[in-house]
Amino acid sequence: HSVFTQIRGLTWSGRLDRLHDEIIEILGGETISTQRFSFTAEKFSKDKPLLVVDVGIGYDGGSVTKELALKLKEAGFKDITMVGVDSRPEYVKKANDSLKDPALEAKLEGIKLYFTHYDGSFDLSKVNINGKRLENIDVVLVSNVLGYYDIHQRVEAIKYLKAALNERGLLFVSNGPGRNDGAIQFMVYPRKGQAISQLLTKEGSPYFSRLPQRFRDPEESGVASSSSPLSKQDIAGIDFSSIQIKQMDLGKDAPANPVDRKIYFAQGMFKHGWDALAALYLKQAISLLKHNVTNDYQQKDLLMKLLTVLGQKEQLDEESIEFFREMKDTGSIPLA
Repeated sequence: HSVFTQIRGLTWSGRLDRLHDEIIEILGGETISTQRFSFTAEKFSKDKPLLVVDVGIGYDGGSVTKELALKLKEAGFKDITMVGVDSRPEYVKKANDSLKDPALEAKLEGIKLYFTHYDGSFDLSKVNINGKRLENIDVVLVSNVLGYYDIHQRVEAIKYLKAALNERGLLFVSNGPGRNDGAIQFMVYPRKGQAISQLLTKEGSPYFSRLPQRFRDPEESGVASSSSPLSKQDIAGIDFSSIQIKQMDLGKDAPANPVDRKIYFAQGMFKHGWDALAALYLKQAISLLKHNVTNDYQQKDLLMKLLTVLGQKEQLDEESIEFFREMKDTGSIPLA
């Protein structure tokens, strides 16, 4: 699979099963902890109405959306409204056509499930279901979609999505897994307050024993008003400089050059099979290069090798692929 092939999106049946299990546990009052603080969502009653919106249903008929709806039903939620939205009309049509299957209809009995088109602006207040505007949402889920936008667009998208939540509502933003990597990284953004991240292995357990890096709320981080490529909140508010990894000291002997250092960290993640994190470190290196922070880095060959392999594993976003393409074609760094 060539990294130059247009990415259609990472969507296939069962892809987010472990994340769905985690979401249901969090809705049930499970506490998530990091080194600095913990978060416990208000427990959602299974007897009260639950409104869930999946943003970006993908090209395969909304299979992941339907799977979450069924898991919520199996978990005992009795009044579920599930809405899947996508900016591609053909994806929405395929999802709605799939609902005509009598066998699926029987499985979904009791679940109010809707698939609808929206303009891709992440402003869910523009979406209407049965003549009513989408608002006071309990759960919003966005999987891989925000990876195709730059940091400032992501911050704005998260603000829009959080604005659609009710006071106790939760926004889940996930990345992964790729077909060759079982890691799922996800962030939980409550309607107000601190966001928190988790990283699940293919076995379902967090890489960092529930002690990952801290995520900051975009409204509190000041990312949108800062254009500095050296900001610690370089990737959707993630402070990668303080990651704590058990039984692995990536800081030891790491190069001083900031780009080489990011490439070094990416290589370390890749060697441990953590492709999603490797791709995010490379994205930071690319940001530094595009903003001309440094041009005396030494690991160009390693950078290109990692981009090639991670591209083949479908772990790169469009910005990283475009950077790789221009470097490959011209041999020069495409500046921002």
